[in-house]
Amino acid sequence: MLTKRKERFINNYILTLNATKAAEVSGYSIKTAYSQGSRLLRNVEVKEIVTRRLNEINEKKKISRETVLEGLWSIALSGRREADRIAAYITVAKINKYINDNNIQQVAVNINDVIKDLRDNKDNEYIPINQEEKQEITTT
Repeated sequence: MLTKRKERFINNYILTLNATKAAEVSGYSIKTAYSQGSRLLRNVEVKEIVTRRLNEINEKKKISRETVLEGLWSIALSGRREADRIAAYITVAKINKYINDNNIQQVAVNINDVIKDLRDNKDNEYIPINQEEKQEITTT
């Protein structure tokens, strides 16, 4: 059974991920907070609860990430303004680590080129990206 102080420690540790600060805020002496925090994180019961709660938080973050990506993808495909669509494409690419701040300008230029090519293609047919895809299309 957890004491009130251990429960406060767990809650504060989850918020800060700092055992010393969590121990201080939970009522342990400032002088011993470092060692108390370390000791509490090694306590089997405390460790299990902290691990379980952090895993729950991580699962919620995954859902949030997926929701954000779905929303951005929706904007990228059907946003009203071209600038919104481009920004959404770039953000999705950054989140998925396809691009970074070093190559973002080149990616923006490439996206603009793709959008221009799609506009020029009146029938909205698929535009092959490379020679192999062109051969695939002509042979089928």
